[in-house]
Amino acid sequence: MRRPPPGEIPPDDRPEARKGEISTASRAKRGTQEPPSAEPSILVGDLAAAHGAISAVVAAQAAAPVSKDIAAPARELAVAEVRKDAVHAFSDAEEEFFRAGADKTGKVPLLPPTETFDDLDEGYQPVGFWDRLRGKKPPNTK
Repeated sequence: MRRPPPGEIPPDDRPEARKGEISTASRAKRGTQEPPSAEPSILVGDLAAAHGAISAVVAAQAAAPVSKDIAAPARELAVAEVRKDAVHAFSDAEEEFFRAGADKTGKVPLLPPTETFDDLDEGYQPVGFWDRLRGKKPPNTK
């Protein structure tokens, strides 16, 4: 059976087009401005000066004579001075403080549990597939 047509279509009740809303004609004309400066933010001259300084340092290091023994006596003396200060860096009180923590065995005492959850599983029966499908609960066996 066919339905009858819905009847007459109601007239359009949307509001009329409003004037004065934001449009391209109502926006204030903004003048286009030129960029503040045509120079890049990093000046090419500064960049060239930096490259020149870096290449001068590299050339000076390459031209430096290679030492046969890096561990020269003058360098070893400076290292020995630093090591001498490092050996006596801790006072007796500080040494005692650090030794006090070394006496512990590292074992943690195990305490017996105060509560168990064995009673929660008592009488539990899992719900089978067919019982779940039918919406039945398993029979209580108590």
